[in-house]
Amino acid sequence: MHRGWVKLWRKTQDSEHFSMGLKHIGLFDMLLILANRKPGYFLGYRIEPGQYATSVVNLAERVGESRKRLRKILEDLESCGMVKRENRANRFTLITICNWETYQGSDGAAGQTKGQPRANDVPDQVPPTDPRSEKDKKEEKTTQSPVEMKRAQLSSAYGKAVADEWARRARTGIYRANRWFEEMERKGELVPVKGPPEQADAQASSDDAKGSGRKKRRGSRRPKPPASFEQWQAYFHENGYGHVARRAWDHYAAADWHDTNGRPVLSWKQKARVWFDAERNPPPGTEDSKPDLSRLAARVEEVRKTHGNGTAARFDERARAKGMQAAEDELKREAGE
Repeated sequence: MHRGWVKLWRKTQDSEHFSMGLKHIGLFDMLLILANRKPGYFLGYRIEPGQYATSVVNLAERVGESRKRLRKILEDLESCGMVKRENRANRFTLITICNWETYQGSDGAAGQTKGQPRANDVPDQVPPTDPRSEKDKKEEKTTQSPVEMKRAQLSSAYGKAVADEWARRARTGIYRANRWFEEMERKGELVPVKGPPEQADAQASSDDAKGSGRKKRRGSRRPKPPASFEQWQAYFHENGYGHVARRAWDHYAAADWHDTNGRPVLSWKQKARVWFDAERNPPPGTEDSKPDLSRLAARVEEVRKTHGNGTAARFDERARAKGMQAAEDELKREAGE
């Protein structure tokens, strides 16, 4: 029954691995229990206190995890600075608990005293043998947690909004929050804050008000139509398609500047070029690829009354691109007929 004990410090809650979930916490605690309490030997190699010699296969069987999942958890613990791994001559894996002497200490033979410790026998201070000065200990107590430090850095560099979003994601795992940040940085969707840190919040608010800050989510994007019909018509005339400018304008204006898939028009020139291509290369095999405009206008008006503006806009675009019959077929499919 009396096989000793290990110290489980409350400050472990501030470490990065603690935010990664029960499997990371449980594996680290198990390694604390399995690690050597005194020097020993394994396959002729000296194993120091705080080290554990094993293999991925044996450890996976012991904890009931797959080898792939176990390697990932060990990689996370290593990236957090909790453990170190070494491959010894391809014979076994040596896992070393970082800062073993600091947190397990040498007092009481590293937990090998007889009897069971009291339930609240967890030190709130560094053991007396700690060589640091009282000033260093006091500074450590006031040190921010890793999450708070990272949040402060992001707030200074990218503003409060980015820092708050990172901190929110860090509640389910710091490594996930870091992956989100790296992805945003790779896409160029992070805008560095200019000026001293105290101006970060003001600039973030200003960017949000102007709409020139970080990109919004796709669902909240708004269409960006041309400033006026004259600008739209001039672009069509420049490219030799002025005769379809009015039809194209009416098509998108009727759908509140959304395309046939319901997505907002973010580049009106790109949509204009779609009309240029349709005029230049009508679909082969359609006799009415350019239907009678008066008949088409009347039919579009009928569809608008019975099915709404969005369906009418899609019908108009399909009729001009593929022909009246193709547009009618698509309309029937949409209506479930």
